[in-house]
Amino acid sequence: GDGASEEGERAVRQKRRPDLQPGGCRAECDAEPLCAGFAEGGGTCVVYGAVADDPPPPWEARPGGTVVRSGGGGGGAQCWRVWPPSSELSPPPRNPYLPTDFELLEASSSPFVSDPPALLRRGARSRLWHRAEVSFGLPVAAVRVALHTRAVSAREGGEGGGEGAAFALLHAIYLEMQLREAAWDASRAGLAVSLSATSTGFELSGHGYAQTLPAYMLTVLRQARSLQPDALRFATVKALVERQLADEDKAAAYQVAYQAWSHLLLRVAPTPAEQLAAVRSIRLPQLVRFAADALSSWASSDFLFFGNLDAAGAVDAYEEQLGALSEDGAAPAGLPAAPSQQQAVADLGGRALLRAVAHPNPQETNSAVRLTLVLGELSAREAATAQLLAKMVEPAFFASLRTRQQLGYLVWSFGREVRGVSLLYFIVQSSSASPRHVTASIHAFLEEEAEALLNSTAAADFAAYAAAARKELLDPPEQLEAAAEEAWGQIAAER
Repeated sequence: GDGASEEGERAVRQKRRPDLQPGGCRAECDAEPLCAGFAEGGGTCVVYGAVADDPPPPWEARPGGTVVRSGGGGGGAQCWRVWPPSSELSPPPRNPYLPTDFELLEASSSPFVSDPPALLRRGARSRLWHRAEVSFGLPVAAVRVALHTRAVSAREGGEGGGEGAAFALLHAIYLEMQLREAAWDASRAGLAVSLSATSTGFELSGHGYAQTLPAYMLTVLRQARSLQPDALRFATVKALVERQLADEDKAAAYQVAYQAWSHLLLRVAPTPAEQLAAVRSIRLPQLVRFAADALSSWASSDFLFFGNLDAAGAVDAYEEQLGALSEDGAAPAGLPAAPSQQQAVADLGGRALLRAVAHPNPQETNSAVRLTLVLGELSAREAATAQLLAKMVEPAFFASLRTRQQLGYLVWSFGREVRGVSLLYFIVQSSSASPRHVTASIHAFLEEEAEALLNSTAAADFAAYAAAARKELLDPPEQLEAAAEEAWGQIAAER
């Protein structure tokens, strides 16, 4: 109050009054010398606690839940009332994604084995894959859903255009913003689910506690199909996507080379420029219709449930999620398959293709070469041999083009399998050598140095390479998410 010293105020604030009752509150104020002094000096003494609704004199009730005792000099002593709980206020609702069951399925005595998941259901448009996996000792699961739809993969007239991919990209980011409230609850409950656009549709990826993960997956699918129109959110998302696609012009040379490679060798690979042109013409009502159509008229789908979830639980979750994607809420079993462009790698038929692309940024001083050897669809033994070959030539390729020839700072090679097709990549980004010179150097390495390397490798060195490759293939994943991703790759290779 006005007449209080700093020490006096601190003494009043720090004095503890546990379990203060209404009568005790008044007694404390009446007996408190500091309060009397404040009142006489025109100040105010505040005591925390509960007070009666109808206090006796000299106390007087005032609006706002306070009870005041008048003092000399226009001041007074004051008790603040603690209001009872209001019927209009209540605790927040329980988080629906908090798990209560942490029991593990019956564990197998054997350690993790990289076996493919089992096919539990095969419909006209969908397949359900499942694998119970508890070797990691956690009551968690991972779920993957791939939806292939002509709304994304089809190209008008069979050629060009990125409209479907543009819609899918806008949809994925718009949904992420729409789901923020549910995503907050899910993250607090140890769940994470994301929907991303792919070249042929959508992929839903989730992991977390097995008991509640399917319920959150269901929430995401339902909201993904039923976007809530919001003009401000749409404007924000559209500006974000336009900026993201426009920034592709500033990408590094090796990234632009990857874009050109994708457009050349993959069946469905719209360029960033095609997608940007499409995004600029899309309006909010169109995006809402796209969500409803694309997520109900999909051509084919795969579902994988992996982890601490038995087969019956996987079937129940699968049927619920199929129902969320159909118009009437029932699983679309037996519906005729709609045509859709599946992703694929071009069959070069033994030919060599060369494509030159100017970097969209005229200020870019680097060039890049991406040389790909398409080995084709190989047997398991051949594919393993290809991976071993990639491991053997990788350090030699770097030593030759990066260390000795100094063609560029970014030099690397590796082997990959894309849609069941084995590929070997050799990539160089250079600011000093021309693409023609870099290309000639890569060919020279493959035709001369790589062959010499293989012919001169000692048996002991080859055994070391083979042991390292074998270890990489056979070492079990350390987390369930990595194991599920490995199983998902096996399923994708079958499509």
